[in-house]
Amino acid sequence: MGETIKKWTANWELIQTERRAFIYLALLPLLIVLIKTNFVDNRYIDNLLFYLSLILVCVLMGYKDISKYFSKPGNSTKATLKVSFALLFVEALFGFIIVQIGAFFFQVTDPQGISNITTPLDIYLKELTLLPFIAVGEEFYKVLILLGVISCLPNFSTRTKVIIAILIASLAFGYAHGINHKITAGLPIAISAIPSFIFLLKYKSIYPLIISHFFFDLLSFTAHWDGYGQAIVYLISFSVYVYYMLKVVFRKQDKPPL
Repeated sequence: MGETIKKWTANWELIQTERRAFIYLALLPLLIVLIKTNFVDNRYIDNLLFYLSLILVCVLMGYKDISKYFSKPGNSTKATLKVSFALLFVEALFGFIIVQIGAFFFQVTDPQGISNITTPLDIYLKELTLLPFIAVGEEFYKVLILLGVISCLPNFSTRTKVIIAILIASLAFGYAHGINHKITAGLPIAISAIPSFIFLLKYKSIYPLIISHFFFDLLSFTAHWDGYGQAIVYLISFSVYVYYMLKVVFRKQDKPPL
């Protein structure tokens, strides 16, 4: 594992000064202030202004470091999409497992407290336009928090710094979602965020994080549509499962005998 992390981080550009690292960590309290700030009474406009503010703050603070991850895995759009959907699957799996553990051991079946919330079609369609801003803003935030934490741990080995930074950044991201939701919302989101940091290190690209985040939220928002939302999500999930099962089966059949 140590050699793998060293390989992933061999050319990883880190923040060179503690000053910039602490500036990035200032995003933690700043995010709470933004979440608690009611910009306008209109809920949609308020959410839009929140995410535009988050993107603007992240860009002003750390565009130089974020831009180092503006590259496609394998310099290919197709490869980027494959990595993105692989990340989406792993994140969903991690989140599902931790929710099931919480339900089994602690009888917490709805960590965010939103399972019974439904959205009318007109509001659902309007909220879909927020998804690009949510994905970009939250992933910019996650990357800067990770860079800030890892740069404040100068006396540890690379492996130790990376592991500690991923855990802290994941918890910070997860429990930021518990500010306006139940506190139990934090852990599943934190656990499901861990793969995104690993993918960031491995592929040195923020694009898979943004794309997978967009589609993850798209499925989540759709599940709360009070029309056919849950049915659509179940159909998509089942179709993806069947597709990959068939792909595995036919791949095995195409292999020449030994």
